[in-house]
Amino acid sequence: MVWLLMNGCEKEPNELAAVITIEVTQVTRHTAESGGEITDDGGAAITERGVVWSTAENPSMNNKDGFTTDGAGTGRFQSHITGLSAGTTYFVRAYAQTSAGMAYGGQVSFTTLLEDDGEVGTLTDIDGNIYQTVSIGGREWMAENLVVTRYNNGEIIPTGLDDNQWFTTTSGAYTVYPHSAIDDMDSHSEVLAAYGALYNWYAVDKGNLCPVGWEVPSDEDWKNLEGYADTMYGTGHLEWDKTEWRGHDAGQRLRATYDFGFSLKSIDEHLPVRGTDIFGFSALPGGFRNFIGPFFDHGNYGYWWSSTEENDYLAWMRSMGVISLIRRDAPGKTNGFSVRCTRETTGSN
Repeated sequence: MVWLLMNGCEKEPNELAAVITIEVTQVTRHTAESGGEITDDGGAAITERGVVWSTAENPSMNNKDGFTTDGAGTGRFQSHITGLSAGTTYFVRAYAQTSAGMAYGGQVSFTTLLEDDGEVGTLTDIDGNIYQTVSIGGREWMAENLVVTRYNNGEIIPTGLDDNQWFTTTSGAYTVYPHSAIDDMDSHSEVLAAYGALYNWYAVDKGNLCPVGWEVPSDEDWKNLEGYADTMYGTGHLEWDKTEWRGHDAGQRLRATYDFGFSLKSIDEHLPVRGTDIFGFSALPGGFRNFIGPFFDHGNYGYWWSSTEENDYLAWMRSMGVISLIRRDAPGKTNGFSVRCTRETTGSN
């Protein structure tokens, strides 16, 4: 009998191949990317390889909704999954065929986007500013940062506070990142148009910062958005309760594909802030105003308030930046962050 020496061990030929399933990425309504890696051919040629998927667990060639064929031989391969139904959970396994039989990798799962994800609309605030909106996971979100200067009852939001006033106020206020500190920005109005205003949490807490029928997202709304956008950790996962950089790739999938603060000629110089923006959320690195007054992080990170407070002095927020994750934290209420408004899609007009 002929034996093969593989990885320091004697192996009888024609054992099943060893297969690893690669995690699923780039999920849309009807497509996704996956693949596998064949680390051991088992002593026989790999004649066919790919992935197989189904809405039932542990899909196989005898129990499948679809499959791909992605060449032959050992090593890593990529698979393009098509023909999926929107808003559906699928299970995927990589496979490898040899004369010894069909081998499968471990199972991974993913959920396709809802049919109305990415559906766009518009929203007008009390000042007459018009915003693009986008549907994501059953909620409609502003796809731009808020720029309003009045609450929706017409009350003016204070601005122009110096560092000491910004630090000591317990009333709502807003500010704008200095255009002199941003490349390719020549005026206050240009910064507002591209990045929106930066509000302290006391403006959020008034309850009427957003247009009528809309609201500043709660901490739970943000958690649900992150879980829905992330390709590894779904909605309701304990990952979203952490206070740190969390998740897998939700930040990258919600970030804009480029930073409007830089001219198109210089985009390649700022690749770290680019995202894939699968949903059209278009998060931008607009920076923030520190609780004691100075401005920081434009071009590197964006910061957004939630409507949920942690205690008398702290409130929950989210930040996205040069990595694929999203940070959840509860800083002081006198920080100046961006704001997105949201509402439930179902039953909204």
